[in-house]
Amino acid sequence: MPGSLEYVNQLMAHPQVLLIDTRFSPKSWCVDWRKETLREKYGKRYRLAGAYLGNLNFQGGPIELADPDTGIQGLCRYLEEGYDLILLCQCQDYHACHRKVIVELLLQQTSVEVVQPDLAAAGAETIMALSIQQPYAHWLSHPEIFLSAGI
Repeated sequence: MPGSLEYVNQLMAHPQVLLIDTRFSPKSWCVDWRKETLREKYGKRYRLAGAYLGNLNFQGGPIELADPDTGIQGLCRYLEEGYDLILLCQCQDYHACHRKVIVELLLQQTSVEVVQPDLAAAGAETIMALSIQQPYAHWLSHPEIFLSAGI
């Protein structure tokens, strides 16, 4: 998603913001979105919540949160402590993502303002995407592999 890392960095500049990683498996082909990178960058303000809020069927099937009662209770506690929350997942479509389920459950427990950025309105008329399977995606994102090999 173009600009999403910069957007998160901008929001995380405020000390009252927590980054809540809702991925059941917090891995990424992009090093910037890996659990270890986020933990190093944001320290205690990065919270891994996939054990509670992760989608057990993240590889396909209907959305099923791991332990929604505990996860939503934790989010409510953070909100009561005065934090603003960023719910992290790498799904492109919010309406098909488990974050939407999390937000709906959260709204049943508390009154919060939900902001879902419209990146298309932030300057680009369309968001272009190219879907490539591995290993080609890694090759395209790391052309230096070929340059260093003299290919």
